[in-house]
Amino acid sequence: MAMVKRTCTKCRQQKNVGQFGRNKSLKGGISYWCLECWRKYHAEYRDKNRQEIRARNREYAVRYYKVRKARLMAARAKSAMGHEPQ
Repeated sequence: MAMVKRTCTKCRQQKNVGQFGRNKSLKGGISYWCLECWRKYHAEYRDKNRQEIRARNREYAVRYYKVRKARLMAARAKSAMGHEPQ
């Protein structure tokens, strides 16, 4: 069986399909960028936008806790019942 090749639209290098990530929203199911280019891009993005990402994650955590507070409290209570007090 022949190895299927694809050209990365970022670095313009031809690589094996195994070096590309999956993307179900695309027709072929394979990303346009190779994994190496994708990782470089996201590392640079994280470095440039560190504060924004942290703020967004904090906001999400607060919203997540508020919406699920009752369920979390019930799970903690149930877990505490199984432990012997010391």
